[in-house]
Amino acid sequence: MIVARGTKCSNIYLTHAKIIKDVHVVESTEKVELWHKRLCHMSEKDTVKLCKSNVFSDMSNPHLNKCDHCFVEKKRKVSFEVHSPRRPEILDLVHCHLCGPMKTRTIGGSVYFLSFVDDHSRKT
Repeated sequence: MIVARGTKCSNIYLTHAKIIKDVHVVESTEKVELWHKRLCHMSEKDTVKLCKSNVFSDMSNPHLNKCDHCFVEKKRKVSFEVHSPRRPEILDLVHCHLCGPMKTRTIGGSVYFLSFVDDHSRKT
């Protein structure tokens, strides 16, 4: 099925596509799920709202089956463990972070950098 035709101008294709304001016939649950994916995994509640505003013509049952992608996104994330309180004195504990090699060299020609963070003051 040809949706639009275009002409090649340099490295770009120019098309004159017709813009359609309504979404047309959705008949089966497979098509409902196709629209669910096309609309960025829209919720069933919002799909019902679209049906009531007649965006989908001829769609009587907008019920969605379980979607694996939606399930994974709504899954609760595991929280981090509560960390121990900060050290009572400056320089009791110092964290070192080495980063590199970097793609771009510094003015001095370095490709790594090292940072130190004091656990008490959080100064770097």
